[in-house]
Amino acid sequence: MSKKTLKSLLDAGLIYREDEDGFRQSSEEALLKKGPSPFFITPAGRRAVLSAPQLQAVVLADPDGRLADSVPWPTCRSLAALRLVEYRDESGTGQSDDGDNGRQGARDSAFLTPAGMRVAALPRPR
Repeated sequence: MSKKTLKSLLDAGLIYREDEDGFRQSSEEALLKKGPSPFFITPAGRRAVLSAPQLQAVVLADPDGRLADSVPWPTCRSLAALRLVEYRDESGTGQSDDGDNGRQGARDSAFLTPAGMRVAALPRPR
């Protein structure tokens, strides 16, 4: 990725880098840093990559994080791939998918992860 693109993402608050003490660096410091130091995506950065149906599913989730039953499974699956959603069974235990075996339909429900809750809590874009 070019420095110009990285600077744009840093300046927009979509990504950041930390210093050795765990503090967020300025855009200029982050661009000067050499070596294998990762960039982290912010909640705003996560939201920026969502499609309209994904964003709607996240912001309209129940206060406990449960996605509406009307959210299509491809949207749930794509949000799970982004780690914004996890599946839980009736007892609240995390599951790898919705439990649909092709005969009975989904058994487990989609819930926002902590990262998904942070994205949902952001002010709505204008």
